This record gives sequence, structure tokens and C-alpha cells, in this order.
Amino acid sequence: FLLAVSSFWFGCNNAAKEIVKERTIYTRERDFNLRVGSYYTSKLLLLTAISWLQTLLLFSIVRLWCNPPGPFANELVVLLALALAGVTMGLAISALAATEEMAITLIPMVVIPQIILSGTIAPLASWSKWLALVGVSTYWGKRGLDASLPEAVAKTVGLEQHSTGIAVLVLLAHAAVGIAVALTVLSWQSRRRGLAALLGRTSGRPGDDGD
Repeated sequence: FLLAVSSFWFGCNNAAKEIVKERTIYTRERDFNLRVGSYYTSKLLLLTAISWLQTLLLFSIVRLWCNPPGPFANELVVLLALALAGVTMGLAISALAATEEMAITLIPMVVIPQIILSGTIAPLASWSKWLALVGVSTYWGKRGLDASLPEAVAKTVGLEQHSTGIAVLVLLAHAAVGIAVALTVLSWQSRRRGLAALLGRTSGRPGDDGD
């Protein structure tokens, strides 16, 4: 559970300020035909690499000192998928936030539900269960890690095991949603700025009453 939350937090915290802090530069570069997709991809690849490195270091230390049961590769894949989901969530926050302060404020508002609705702090039922199934990455990360445990260990501690593969696929789907949200917001902001600039030029034509 702690590994799952930490991996998601690495990605979200790394990415949440990256777009909003460069908004002035990004706006200026957009005037010189910087593509939204290219800009976003550069951020996504770099931040994912950093978050994956952090996750790998953390997991390696945990394996060395605590030696949790289960295959290293399977558990690492789940944690890397969680970090990717965190990065895309952080970039979506950064695209939506008006200021860096707002982005920083939104980070705990995103991470806290990931802790509460992970299914570890308290049992989930009814609407909270459905919410976790649909939108809580740490819930699926925890399921994926539980599925990687040896069956004897899982039975001993009373864990319900599912499929690691399905958990990873859901986490990738969460990442895809985060990417779509960020790209949609960035594209909409660019169109809005372009329309505002066009209207400004139109209203400022020579001969208008305001000249």
C-alpha cells in the first residue's frame, strides 16, 4: 500500500507544476507554431523517466531491506504504471491550474482520495467501491501488487487476489484519460487565446471609433 501511494505521489508531485510555471513561455512559443502535442509529449517523457527512476530506487531499497514476497518484475511493472498515472494526473492538474500556488493546493486534494479509497484504510462499499473501481489508481495498484504475492502468503493474510495484468491495463487507461484531459485543456486554451487575439485585432482596426 505504501509503495503504491508513494509511486503515484512521485509522478503527481513531479508534474503538477510543470505546465503552469511555464505558461508565459509556452504562450509565446505557441505564437511561433509550437505544437501542443509536441510540448506535452516532451513533458510527459521527461517526467515519466524521472518518476520511474524514483520508483525504481524506492522499490529496490524496499526489496533489499524488507524483502517483500512476490516476483520483482511483476511488482515493479505495477509501480511504474502507477507512477505514469500519477504523472498524467499531475500534468492535467498543471494544465487546469491558473497559478503554481493553485497547482500545489490541488496535489493533496488528488492524493488524499487515492489514500482513502485505496481499499486499505477502510473497507469500501456501495458508491465508494464504484468510485474506486472507476477512478482510483492506487486501488488498482494495490490489487495488482496483491495479485503478485504468492498464493500461500495471500491466503495467510486474507487477501483477495485478482489479475496483475488487468490492474496494469486499468492504470494505463487512467493515464490515457489524464493525457486526454491535459491535451484538451491546452488545445482549448490555445484556441481561446487565438480567438481573443483575432477579436483584439478586429476591434483595433484603423478607422474604428476607438482609434
